[in-house]
Amino acid sequence: MVEGCSYSFKEVKTVCCDSNFCNQIDSILTDITSIDNFTIIKKNPQTELWKGKYQNDNVAIKCYMPGASSSWERELKIYKSASSRNNNILRYIGADISRYYYCIVFDYYDNQSLYDFLRCPKNSMFGLSLNQIYMIAYTASKGLSYLHSNIFGADPKPTICHRDIKSKNILIKSICGNLNATINLTPIPRNKYQSDHCINYTKDSNLNKSNNNDKTYCSINCCISDLGLAITDDEDYSSIKLKVGTHRYMSPEILSETLDRLNFESFKMSDVYSFALVLWEIISCYNPFYPNPPFKLNCFHELPYHEFVSQNPSLDDMKTIVVDKNLRPSLQFNWYKSEKILPFLEIIKESWSSNPKSRLSAIRIKLTLQKSCSGMSII
Repeated sequence: MVEGCSYSFKEVKTVCCDSNFCNQIDSILTDITSIDNFTIIKKNPQTELWKGKYQNDNVAIKCYMPGASSSWERELKIYKSASSRNNNILRYIGADISRYYYCIVFDYYDNQSLYDFLRCPKNSMFGLSLNQIYMIAYTASKGLSYLHSNIFGADPKPTICHRDIKSKNILIKSICGNLNATINLTPIPRNKYQSDHCINYTKDSNLNKSNNNDKTYCSINCCISDLGLAITDDEDYSSIKLKVGTHRYMSPEILSETLDRLNFESFKMSDVYSFALVLWEIISCYNPFYPNPPFKLNCFHELPYHEFVSQNPSLDDMKTIVVDKNLRPSLQFNWYKSEKILPFLEIIKESWSSNPKSRLSAIRIKLTLQKSCSGMSII
């Protein structure tokens, strides 16, 4: 029985308003009744997010109301084309339709979102090390660059723009080992019972030790979620609504409505601007003296533009700050203590440029972060 609801899925008749599309759903679920132990996590006007149990594993279920069936169909098609081939996109498990809901089932991660991770008390007190911020940024950038890529051949994938990149839509898939240690990503071969999204890590004998000589290791892996507002380059996107997503993360060209609707690259560059703000959030928790600063540092996570706008800024508020005044979140002087952080800061500054054509591409961001991680023996 679903908490707060008066029925169980086992009591509902499966119906479908678009039989042609439903026949194409190659879900690994027989139907939604295979899931039990439901708990409602979050409610929105058009969707609900639940946690449930499927084959002894926790899963997340995103449920669209019947009036939002077109949004369900759209998101499902995008996930089916993207998530099965990249570990840094939230894995789609299956889908089903009931009389009351249109459902999509995903992996569930106990560590929740990047936003939650950055705001946890431990990180607020000690901050994050250089290795940790690079690994979080790098694995998230792998997801974005994959979305922005076009795959041809027998199993093609269109170019996808997310349109709502923010820290709450990036999930922490795994945190393995000791967060005080240098991060390493040496995969252990999967056994036949592990799916593609289950990655284990082993310690590298050449692993650099952290400042506190901790001999343990750590890995942090992220994935991008919530493709409900995403668009693809193989559809007609010339007349879509521009101002969707979260006001705080909207690019200057979205806020000023100057984005070139006829050029798909414009939407990709808008994603890059939003991702630069996420990178700023990550570095706002950076502790250059981690884990033992010589003096008290403020490593508490802040939202972008927190110094200029309220918790829930309006479109006009953001347009005034981002477009009219051309302001950006501040970069603190203590972030420059290490030369190794400079590439990270340059990515941020170039990627939130007011000129979309001056921003880095997602693949360029990934490769720059990859180079920095390799230079520090993180990957």
